[in-house]
Amino acid sequence: MIPVGFSELGKAFRMHDRVAVNANDASHYLLLFYAVECGLKSVYLRRNKLMKKNIINEMLLSRGHDLQAWVKELRLSAQLVGATSSFSFHLKKDGKDQPQPIKQAHQAWRYGALIDRKDEKMLINWLWKISDWIQKEGIVS
Repeated sequence: MIPVGFSELGKAFRMHDRVAVNANDASHYLLLFYAVECGLKSVYLRRNKLMKKNIINEMLLSRGHDLQAWVKELRLSAQLVGATSSFSFHLKKDGKDQPQPIKQAHQAWRYGALIDRKDEKMLINWLWKISDWIQKEGIVS
């Protein structure tokens, strides 16, 4: 693991978010996912006065890409994040696949697996809500 702090994570959030603003394909969605992940971790570090990512509680580090866990840890309002505790998505195959947790979305976009369009739209809207919250918090400036 590369030791980074809230400053580096904040910069990564801004960099990825700027590119993702033109979101119209899986590559942009992937960057949006990573922007939100970096932003949430930066907010967490700053709120908890931690200097580097490598000193985040091991339990939290094990959550990795689990954005729902980070949202819960940061206690974002239900009004902001919606019903994400039960939200999942399906791959666009034959419609018989198992629901996938949000934390797997980055893999689908990274590896070219198509997500059901309705689910993908909900997921992208959720990611933009979180991104907007991170920016409005002013913690990641």
